[in-house]
Amino acid sequence: MLGRLVVRGGGENSIIIKGGSDISNVVVSRVNGVVSVKVQGDANVEIIYIDDGSDDVNVEGTVGSLEIHAPDVVVTAVGADVKTVNMSGGSSKIVIDKDSKVGTLNVREGAANAKVEVAGVVSGMTTAAPSTAVSGSGTVNKVEVKKGATGAKIETPKTEIVVGVGVEGVTGGGGAKIEGGESVTNDDSGTGINDGPVVLPPMGGGGGSSVPPTPVGVSAISVSPGTLTLTAGGATGTLTATVSPAGATNKNVTWASSNTSVATVAGGVVTPLTAGTTTITATTVDGGKTATTSVTVEAQTLAEAKTAAEGALAGFTATNATTEADVLAALDTTVGVRR
Repeated sequence: MLGRLVVRGGGENSIIIKGGSDISNVVVSRVNGVVSVKVQGDANVEIIYIDDGSDDVNVEGTVGSLEIHAPDVVVTAVGADVKTVNMSGGSSKIVIDKDSKVGTLNVREGAANAKVEVAGVVSGMTTAAPSTAVSGSGTVNKVEVKKGATGAKIETPKTEIVVGVGVEGVTGGGGAKIEGGESVTNDDSGTGINDGPVVLPPMGGGGGSSVPPTPVGVSAISVSPGTLTLTAGGATGTLTATVSPAGATNKNVTWASSNTSVATVAGGVVTPLTAGTTTITATTVDGGKTATTSVTVEAQTLAEAKTAAEGALAGFTATNATTEADVLAALDTTVGVRR
């Protein structure tokens, strides 16, 4: 059998599509009584449409897509393997038995009060319809509750529930309330949730992809202290840069010294080298805003030079070095001394 098939009746075992058949779509129209569509062997059925109000419809076998457009219809997957299920009929219901699996199940905006009952496996699900109810003891790995799905109720065990920002009235296992912009996971029985909710990054109105925050630019920078006095060869000094506003996206700062022979700077830490003056400049990566600090490096005193010599010269004993001449004589290079 090839092409398109329209079903208007036939009973519980009416439609059997066997190996070798290649059906682009099967349309189940208005009928009275239960209708079954069974796909057997290597038969290929791309789409099954349930497009008009009817009694129960059973689907068996491997199907590409199952489209439930009819309202108030119950569709049961019996030992079925369905790649995609799309529900758009109001108050429609799909039952996925223990031997069935569905790749993706989407409940469209028009399918208010849709019911999804799972004993088998659903890999992923989305809903944009109000009062969607997901129940059963089977596996639903993840449900994304999007804009429009107010009052959705998801009670399957171990299901991750992701609720879009602004969606209200959503509940998980045991009736636990889930706020818009939160994610929770139902417990092993579906009668409660595990731990507390996780707050999600801002999402689009439909609960889909994340929307990056608007960058906040830098308006100014200041450095403290405004002046700094250090001793050549002595302890380092630390400068602190403050970037405004506090919520700026990129607060990174680069540092530079105008006279690196006097002092160097790295990450705001100033290392004094020789006597003199230098200007330390902090520059924001965002916007190139600058602020400066004046640094004065003083020469060592006699006592400081003596201490430095004691620590730096191996084998030199500074005990007998009582004059500046003694200290200078022990050094390979001249050290500036401040009396």
